[in-house]
Amino acid sequence: MQDDPRDHFKNLEEMIKNLIERSLDQTGSKPVAYGFKIIITGAGTPGIPPEVLTPSRNASEPVAEVNRIGNEVKVTVELPGTTSEQINLSFEGNTLIIKAESEKRNYKSSAELPPVDQTNISGSFRNGVLEVTFNSMPDESGSDELNPE
Repeated sequence: MQDDPRDHFKNLEEMIKNLIERSLDQTGSKPVAYGFKIIITGAGTPGIPPEVLTPSRNASEPVAEVNRIGNEVKVTVELPGTTSEQINLSFEGNTLIIKAESEKRNYKSSAELPPVDQTNISGSFRNGVLEVTFNSMPDESGSDELNPE
């Protein structure tokens, strides 16, 4: 007789619920979520990078997700409470710097990019989510870390 995989998720949900309730009882405050990302490379197994295991970002430093889709590289980051006019993008080498300043919140985030055409950029900002798209360029090393094939 095999266990139903859904039972494992129900057990996990119950454990998380109990941990949150105990946390609220002891601290009297709500828990803070940091977010995470999983990187899949051609050279190894999927996993959470070690620098993400220790939260180094706070609420004003949202996590920027970088995805290669075909010949494009898309950067997605949540910036709730801001407008598109309050967002400023700049580059430091191959790192995209994202800043947003509103009356209530200031955000700063960065995203390490694979080789992209920095002069050909498009983007959208809807419901507090910024999506920036670049054309990808061939990687000099010959490896494609973001899109293993």
